[in-house]
Amino acid sequence: MVSRGKRAKLGCLLQVVAVVVIGYYGLDWGMVYYRFWTLEQEMHSQADLAAGIDDATIHRRILVKIDKLNLPDDARRNIRIRRRNRPREIVISTSYVAQLKIPFRPPLERTLNPSARQALGSF
Repeated sequence: MVSRGKRAKLGCLLQVVAVVVIGYYGLDWGMVYYRFWTLEQEMHSQADLAAGIDDATIHRRILVKIDKLNLPDDARRNIRIRRRNRPREIVISTSYVAQLKIPFRPPLERTLNPSARQALGSF
């Protein structure tokens, strides 16, 4: 028969292990989301400035952000910048595959598609 004190210690140990496991995998998933969000914010910033700068400058700035975030090469290759006339707007997008760690299983792959759309106004 297991004494009450030993059960309490075992229960506490299991809770600590659960918190560590959730924290370990949660941090990985959180970083994937953080990188996605940061890249999308950069795209929105560049879209806001698009009326005054050319596409090559926008492309270069997004590449710098992708490098800083250490994103896969797919993110670099898949950058699309489109300016439309009706309605006058700019659309900036890219896509890449992120791997998420899952305990006791192979990594889960998800395709992420950060993008930004901004009206350019009429001149």
